[in-house]
Amino acid sequence: MPQINTEMTEERAELARAFGEVLRAQRQAMGLSSETLALRAGLDRTYPWLLERGGRAPSMLVVFCLARVLKISPAKLVEYTHRQMAHNRGQGRRG
Repeated sequence: MPQINTEMTEERAELARAFGEVLRAQRQAMGLSSETLALRAGLDRTYPWLLERGGRAPSMLVVFCLARVLKISPAKLVEYTHRQMAHNRGQGRRG
């Protein structure tokens, strides 16, 4: 049976949470519902909801689709997510 790298799993969960927080803030700043965001990005209507709650980590394609709708660059979404992760670590939010 393969061994699971728990450190990688924790980091993935941390990344998913931070991306979700950034996505929610950007979506709300645009005045969009998660369903409208999904429709405009060509995603299932529940997918942004899952992302915002840290239940999924987005693929690169999804990051690009969301960035287009949010009118920011994919690089900015990644940058904001990186900053959010650092902020969360500073606040003791790791799990």
